[in-house]
Parts: sequence; C-alpha cells; structure tokens
Amino acid sequence: MLRLRLSRLQRAGWQDGGQDTVDPPVDPIDALKTTEPSPEMHAVSRDLARLVRVEIGRLAPKLRDTLLLAVSGEHTYEEIVAMLAIPLGTVKWRVAEARRILNSRLAPAVTR
Repeated sequence: MLRLRLSRLQRAGWQDGGQDTVDPPVDPIDALKTTEPSPEMHAVSRDLARLVRVEIGRLAPKLRDTLLLAVSGEHTYEEIVAMLAIPLGTVKWRVAEARRILNSRLAPAVTR
C-alpha cells in the first residue's frame, strides 16, 4: 500500500528528499479558454446559416441559380456561361447583384 502511494507521489512530481515541485501559477481565465465555440456561438452560427439560406431562397431565380453555380466552386465562370447560354458579363453581374442584395438584407442581422 505504501509503495503504491509513493509511486503515485513520484509520478505526480514528488521528489525524494521531501521537496515537492511547484507548478507555475495558472491564470484562471487562461484555464477557461477553449478552442471550441461556446454553445451561444454555436446557436448564433446556426441561426445565421438558416437566415442566409432563407435569403438566398428569396433571390430571383436567375440571380440565385447563377450565384449558387458560382459559389459552389465546381464551375468556372466560363462553364456557367455555357450552361446558362448567357454572356460572361451577365454572369458576373448576376453574381455581384446577388451578393449585393444578400449583404444589404443580412447586414442588420450581422451587426446586432
């Protein structure tokens, strides 16, 4: 029993000779920090993602479809031009216009 206790003390940093090692002080605030988002931040992110989906759904179909093709990362603008049979300038305008509309609609929710 004593041998078990001694081995635990040694693993914990106890040195023979009666001197304990002293750990540096830990700031309580640093001990609370975590890399994971808090439950509140998780809820806010979930609500914002839902709001973004709703607002994308409210876009005019031509703007929405062009935006989704562009931001999917699966197609270049040239491929979108071929799929939709519209000029490159129109693709770029639709993407920019959709982003402008989304920014204006979502700005109040983001700045709260």
